[in-house]
Amino acid sequence: MIQRYWNYIKDSDAILVLNRDKKGIPNYIGGSTLMEMGFAYGHGKKIYLYNPIPERSERMHYIDEIMDMKPIIIDGDLDRIT
Repeated sequence: MIQRYWNYIKDSDAILVLNRDKKGIPNYIGGSTLMEMGFAYGHGKKIYLYNPIPERSERMHYIDEIMDMKPIIIDGDLDRIT
């Protein structure tokens, strides 16, 4: 499954991360999604976040890595994707 998504990312212009509330964490981004974001970033793809970057917590400790990829936060407005 990971390889299939990575091929989709490689062949795309950008990715949209639907970081909705999950596991009691607002704007959650899980480990697999973080890997996909890193792959997109490494290939020079735009990264859009549907919601803001989640707050740092015990379960969301990789916020610095997310911020380093400079995702474009669209705040639920799909018209902001260019």
